[in-house]
Amino acid sequence: MNKYILITGINGYLAKRILFYITNFTSFEVIGLDIHEESEDITIDSYNLGLKFYFKCDLRVEQSIKETINSFSNRNIFPVVLINNAAIDSIPKNNSKSTGLEFDSFDDIFSVNVKAPIILARYFSEYWVNNSIKGNIINITSIYSIVSPDPNIYSSGFVKNIFYGASKAAFNSVTQQLAVIFAKSGIKVNSLLLGGVISDKQDEYFQMNYKNRIPIGRFLEVEEIFDAIYMLLSEKNSYMTGSIIKIDGGYTLI
Repeated sequence: MNKYILITGINGYLAKRILFYITNFTSFEVIGLDIHEESEDITIDSYNLGLKFYFKCDLRVEQSIKETINSFSNRNIFPVVLINNAAIDSIPKNNSKSTGLEFDSFDDIFSVNVKAPIILARYFSEYWVNNSIKGNIINITSIYSIVSPDPNIYSSGFVKNIFYGASKAAFNSVTQQLAVIFAKSGIKVNSLLLGGVISDKQDEYFQMNYKNRIPIGRFLEVEEIFDAIYMLLSEKNSYMTGSIIKIDGGYTLI
């Protein structure tokens, strides 16, 4: 019987690397959700990396989530693992200015980063409990859930929107509270708290300052989270739940 993992935000860089790892080094098959059309190049690229099934889903809309989950049941491909990777971030761009207090994206940030994972957890847990499945939820969170971004590492005029960090802090609480609620049902809930991964969307000024700010002196390589994912997926990992595992190069220690 095939075992499926659902990864939200499958077309993002981090998700694509996780997809490649799971497809090539575990026995799971991957279902992906994202906002793009299935025919778009960004989604086709995910298929080329090993994606088994794709569903267009707007995580800001509960009805869209519910319809997608019903599709899993109808096609008998319900995942036994949920990786909540999708997130709306505040990313600096060249010559961009920000106070960090813009409310324009507040609803979208909290809908995708906090509310959607709770909705998914509710529907997934109902299915898992009704079908005697010991499900597994892995949440992807950020250093900015426990420390403030340093405005000094960004180009002049940019301050990271505080709602990103606030949403990720709430997401940490979601991880811990769901772990308690689901513990007696055999459903594990854990988080990976990640440091910065280099991106072509970052300017050179930020990259230089970030590396100087972090004790290890470099960005996180995505491959460096694979062993942690493997541990969380392992059936031998039967007791860890509610943990928030830091993989941050020491960023949050100073």
